[in-house]
Amino acid sequence: MLSFPPDYAPSSSYGDAISEDSLALCNGRTSMRVASFLLRSEVRLATSVVHAGKTNRIGSSSSKGSGGGKGSTASFVDAALAEHKLVVFSKTWCGFCARAKNLFKSIGADAHIVEIDERPDEQKIQDYLMGKSGKRSVPSIWLAGNFLGGCDDVHSLHAREKLVQMLKDAGVSVKG
Repeated sequence: MLSFPPDYAPSSSYGDAISEDSLALCNGRTSMRVASFLLRSEVRLATSVVHAGKTNRIGSSSSKGSGGGKGSTASFVDAALAEHKLVVFSKTWCGFCARAKNLFKSIGADAHIVEIDERPDEQKIQDYLMGKSGKRSVPSIWLAGNFLGGCDDVHSLHAREKLVQMLKDAGVSVKG
């Protein structure tokens, strides 16, 4: 049975990290929302370059495909959670998603990656995940069918040397 450490709880908010270049461009005259948009644009551009070389996939597989109505979206998400021990719902341009996927890659975790921005039912997937986890943000990381959290959550677990054991306990293949 998978158990979370007693002191573990997924974070309640994900703050936007603003790069120094973005803040310099803002020069103190515009809002943090504009600075955040600039950061996301920088990440999107950088990730697009990575995608041109198709180097973004980690783990056993990734999911693309057509999405239909709400029923098929729920079925798709539920099937992914049932069929794979570690599932990361991600967006190709998201820097937080890239950090989480890189962490799993670095520890050799066999993660199933679902790039929802490559699917026509992207918004429906996020809405469905919101209903299941209380969070609409990505990455949305699931372990043995349970919501584990986002990027900051898995990095915190790893820093406290709890992530690898949790993955092993859930039956996820990890190196070492």
